[in-house]
Amino acid sequence: MHHLTIMLNSQLLYLLVFFTSYTLSSSYRENKIVQDLLLYPPDSARLYTHINRGSYFGYSVATYIGQSQPSCLVGAPKASHGSSSISMNESTGVVYRLDMDLTFPFCSVVPIATTDELRKEVGTPTPGVSHWLGGTVAAANNAVDGIQLGCDFRYLLNSDLMNEIPNDLTVNSVNQYKSSVKSKSSLGIGNCALYTGTSMQYVSVDPCNSQEEGACLAGFSADVQAGNQSGEALVALGMPGSYLTEGNIFLGRYRGRELINAIRLKSSSHDLKHKGFGLGYAIALAKLNNNDNKLGEQHKHLQSDDRQHFQSNINVITSSPMWIDNDYRGIIMILNQAMDLGGITYLKDKWSHVGSYFGYSLAVADLDGNGLVDIIVGAPYFTRRQNQEGLQDTINSKQFNHNEGSQWSNLLPDIGRVYIFYGNHLNLSNLLSDSKQRPEIPDYFTQDPVILQGPKSPKGRFGHALTNIGDIDGDGTEDLAVSCPYCTDPDGRTHKGAVFIYLGKKDSILDTEPFQTIWPSDLPKQSPVTICGSTDFTNDYASDVPRLFKAFGWSLSGSYDLDGNHAPDLVVGDYESDQVVMLRGRNTLWFDLPNWELPTQPTLSWRYKDTLTCDEQCYFPIQLSARINGKQHLLKQIKDWKLRLSIDLDSDVEQPENKRLTIQATRKQTIYQSTDKGIIDMLVELKTDELMEENSSRITLFDFIVKPLISKISTLLWKPVRINVTLNPVHEPMSFVEHKSISSWILHPFLGNRTFISRSMQFANPACGVDNICRPDLQVQMIDISEGPTDKSIIYFRERVSQRNITVHIGNLGENAYSTQLHMIFPDQLSFSIPEGLLCQTVTLSDMKQTQLICNLDDPLSYTGNDHLYSFTFQINTAGAFRQLDEPVNDQPENISDHDHSHNYNDDKKKIDYSLSRTINKPKHEDDNEMKTDFYRHSSSVKRDNNNDYEESYVKPIYHSYQLKRNKRDTLSIPKDLTITAKVISGNTDDNINNNEASITYQLKLAAKVELSSSALDRTIIDFRNFSVQPYEMQRIHPETIGPELKHIYLVTNAGPSPLENVWVNLTIPIQTRDGEYLVYLLDRLRYQAEDGGPPRFENISPDVVSAEGHVRGLCITPEWALNPLRLNAVHRNRVEESSKSRSLSRSFRSQLSMTRYRRSVNRKIKNRELSYLNDKHNFIDDNQPINSKDTIRNARSILHGVRKRQQEIIKCGEKVSDLGYPVCAVISCRVNGLSRGDAVRIVLRGWIWADTFFRHKISDFAIVSEANAKLEETAFGIKIDSNLTIQPLAISQNFVFEGINVSLFREIPLWPFILGSVLGLALLALLIFTMWRCGFFHRKQIYDNHFQQYPHDNNNNGNSINPLFIEPRKN
Repeated sequence: MHHLTIMLNSQLLYLLVFFTSYTLSSSYRENKIVQDLLLYPPDSARLYTHINRGSYFGYSVATYIGQSQPSCLVGAPKASHGSSSISMNESTGVVYRLDMDLTFPFCSVVPIATTDELRKEVGTPTPGVSHWLGGTVAAANNAVDGIQLGCDFRYLLNSDLMNEIPNDLTVNSVNQYKSSVKSKSSLGIGNCALYTGTSMQYVSVDPCNSQEEGACLAGFSADVQAGNQSGEALVALGMPGSYLTEGNIFLGRYRGRELINAIRLKSSSHDLKHKGFGLGYAIALAKLNNNDNKLGEQHKHLQSDDRQHFQSNINVITSSPMWIDNDYRGIIMILNQAMDLGGITYLKDKWSHVGSYFGYSLAVADLDGNGLVDIIVGAPYFTRRQNQEGLQDTINSKQFNHNEGSQWSNLLPDIGRVYIFYGNHLNLSNLLSDSKQRPEIPDYFTQDPVILQGPKSPKGRFGHALTNIGDIDGDGTEDLAVSCPYCTDPDGRTHKGAVFIYLGKKDSILDTEPFQTIWPSDLPKQSPVTICGSTDFTNDYASDVPRLFKAFGWSLSGSYDLDGNHAPDLVVGDYESDQVVMLRGRNTLWFDLPNWELPTQPTLSWRYKDTLTCDEQCYFPIQLSARINGKQHLLKQIKDWKLRLSIDLDSDVEQPENKRLTIQATRKQTIYQSTDKGIIDMLVELKTDELMEENSSRITLFDFIVKPLISKISTLLWKPVRINVTLNPVHEPMSFVEHKSISSWILHPFLGNRTFISRSMQFANPACGVDNICRPDLQVQMIDISEGPTDKSIIYFRERVSQRNITVHIGNLGENAYSTQLHMIFPDQLSFSIPEGLLCQTVTLSDMKQTQLICNLDDPLSYTGNDHLYSFTFQINTAGAFRQLDEPVNDQPENISDHDHSHNYNDDKKKIDYSLSRTINKPKHEDDNEMKTDFYRHSSSVKRDNNNDYEESYVKPIYHSYQLKRNKRDTLSIPKDLTITAKVISGNTDDNINNNEASITYQLKLAAKVELSSSALDRTIIDFRNFSVQPYEMQRIHPETIGPELKHIYLVTNAGPSPLENVWVNLTIPIQTRDGEYLVYLLDRLRYQAEDGGPPRFENISPDVVSAEGHVRGLCITPEWALNPLRLNAVHRNRVEESSKSRSLSRSFRSQLSMTRYRRSVNRKIKNRELSYLNDKHNFIDDNQPINSKDTIRNARSILHGVRKRQQEIIKCGEKVSDLGYPVCAVISCRVNGLSRGDAVRIVLRGWIWADTFFRHKISDFAIVSEANAKLEETAFGIKIDSNLTIQPLAISQNFVFEGINVSLFREIPLWPFILGSVLGLALLALLIFTMWRCGFFHRKQIYDNHFQQYPHDNNNNGNSINPLFIEPRKN
């Protein structure tokens, strides 16, 4: 942990020194930095080119070392053998070998067979044609000549011509033979040539010589590893075209030219079938776990079967950029050499999108030094949407987004990403519980990958190529290079491409910002050291004009020392300009772990008790030693080197003339000079024999004896003393490697600390107690004492109170505080006033968009306690809190007056009408039981044919679908809050710094409370007509002839605290039945005839938004099919004398007009007691008028005169009416313009009841219900609304009664009550009969019969028979 802290501190200080490379705004915009600060100095670059343009020289590169000779394989897939005059159309591709010797560089052709005759000798399948030899190259070190591999993944094989190969191919038959091979039956199987170093001849690698796999493109990706024995090589090839582009991989072990064994991941088309595409797009061989001994001890208890996997310690890593089980995103496969299908470990892409090509490139490196290999994955086609922040961080975003109006302007295409999966040690318990987890594979799942965003250059393809560059900085961890081949130079130059260097960190993750960026424009404009493809060695090509780099970084290879300076170098290819660059790496050197030798007493003596002098007793020593870091073997080779030190003996005192220390003597022989008082400039000669210990790299930098200057101390007695030492390199030729004299600091850039600061020391102060050190305890508090704001912690947009009062309390609970200052930091959006009696100066912090106020307090500031605090009140103006800093300070928003809205009304109406005209929305005629609602969100027109069928087009149900373009600005970048900070500091050290700072944070919000209400609820209109009319199209008609007027008034209010820009309200009202019968008819205008015979005046009576004063405050969009579909010419009965009345009738005029009609109808009712009216006359009453009649106002369900109570029908959207079915409703979208705090507007909806429909269906008592739904937009004035966007909906019901409709006294009664009553009656009758029978009621007949039999001939005196039921008693 201690070592980690040191490394982090060293890196942090280095970043501060070289801020030009690491600031946020220009992290990828390096200026011309001094050469001695870079790991890869551009001046050390060496250039290699090809004689022919278009040869694609540099398409692939691979460095290696064989027999101590550094070399580099370079692929040129469009080059040709022989003369340079050969046409590129006949190119086969060439692999070149560059000898990287600094003195005698040389370029030669790798002898890979390119003809069928030569291919037969090495066993390559024929006949075939080489198309892309050099498209892939790979190499590895060994003790012989290195392992070399060159591939042509577009190699064509035609098995149909196997027996038709001509014996002698003449020049004229070459093209004919090639065209035969290129026939439709040819397959791009791909082919590679391997050289293991033990034979002068290459061996052919042909993993795809079968029809089953098809055009497998073998060698599209490749990697090789040297074996333990001489001439042994392990070859891995990617075949992304196998099995109809599903892909496959090949692994072969070779010894010399002999194939020991070979295996493919998929042995048939059924393996991993339909799992993904492009398997083998990138491939790598790596030993993932380098802790063999430790690993063996941890898992020695495992069975022998598992231990066999450890012996095969090289794993195969490959990719598939499109995997079906991962939502068509890329995956990484980790396999052992057995390539078991059941033992695959997957790393799935969860952080990008389809088509980003996750796995396009692969690299492995131990970036944290834990012995476990980390996997680096490139996704060069990653694309994202740009936002305000991303736009500022994007290189050349202005050039790319020149057409901001296009649909792609909001995208940053192909900016690329790189993902680093860090390998962690496996938990033993998890390993035993998870049988699928192989112990040789590190844990890549517990930690999310580190994502390198790159420069975010559109179409730059960051992550196109990746490579492990070895330990370039010498800290024990491997480092990484990432290319962006199409990044645009930040200085606007014509070169394309860049390479970014990232340094690994011990036991930590690397910085996501690159340590160094290599731009091709910084490379020297020099001639190439060698030119490939030329057979004329006498020609001088040095005079050629330097070529521009067009894809710098297309290919990368590193990690090997190619120039012999013990530092790994980097090779960069650019195939579009046919150039390869070797960037020479440099060794690093840095200092850390400073050790100071300073006085141990609490205070420094500077005088005697009663005098102002002090001699040797006041002198004290200072010494500094530091550890030198670097490669140990390199340090031992350096004989001597120099270091320049700049020492400030009193760094806390800025004025040189006030420095309080000076050098009295030196204890180590050094050469120094005092450039200024208290500042020492010295040259230190460092030698390896001066190291403090044999196995240590610690060395003494200086050793002084200093004395205090009494005359300077007395005025600054309270100020602490700190010594600041700065290290700088010396640019002098010094011995580096034997027989070479090179500037050592050019070879050893400074990476670590350049500045060392000592601890604080204090002079004795007799005014500060027994310890002679004053320790204040400053405290500061901030309180908002404002009165009137809605919430003291929130600043609302244009709130009622725009001033805040902040009181700052300052106190000291300790000893004297010297040079005390109050620092106030205000955001630039807030203006302030300085309290009286406070002396302050203002400092503008442009980068932070803040203003700092520095105010001097009492010096010294003595003890105040808690009861005598200093108080200062600042007045803050919050009017500009919501302004952008590039706008005027007054923060005046767009004018929302009636004039501005009326000015843009026509343009907005045209846009909305155009939007509506493209929508046809009408429900289909389905069964009422299935049709629950016919609810139009937007409707523009209805087309009715002879069969009453309607065309229909459904529209997404939204509240606000008509987005009007803003005139001045789009969404503003407003901060969420603003913070005011107060900090009190003193020159001497505070005893408790926890109370020295206070702050107040104000949240910035735009909030409003919008409510819907109505001024006319549950009103009733009684109509006395006894018949109805059915108007025809374009008829001239009085509105009251249609039916009674419907009038709904919605009130939209804003209770604040902020205004709103636009509020959309959707009114929903039933218009007609599904059969096309009108319920409510909406007219568009009403004509008034002038008394003087002049032209008529028109009044707009369509739904509208008006203020309380009658001004237009918005617009309403009514569907075309619902607004006067019959194009009726509505004419008002009365004439208007004055033009003002004709333009807009007042409410009193309409009220008087209604009153007159009501009185006439009531008088006629009293006189005639009949309901007889003319066809064109309609008399109605409105309870909204001031009429004192008990007959005009009644409840929703009323009782008419002489008629029994009737059921009222409710006609509402979404509810079924008994005789009419579900109504068809229209949505009227109304926009309210500029609803300020406390403001209210009315939305007036006027229509006429279509009386003919209700007469035909005999519906005399009903209610029309309209509904209003509103939802606020997410932003207003470009600011996000921070309140509830949903508004409580409101419904208005208006009752109508037609007295003239003859309603049947008896309504249809259901049949089941009669059936039930009959059954119950019969049951009761049966029960009654049974009861009478049981009681003997039916036995009277027997008595009668018995008596009749006894007296058959008895009659009374009149001759009548005797009633057997009544026998008179006999007289005695």
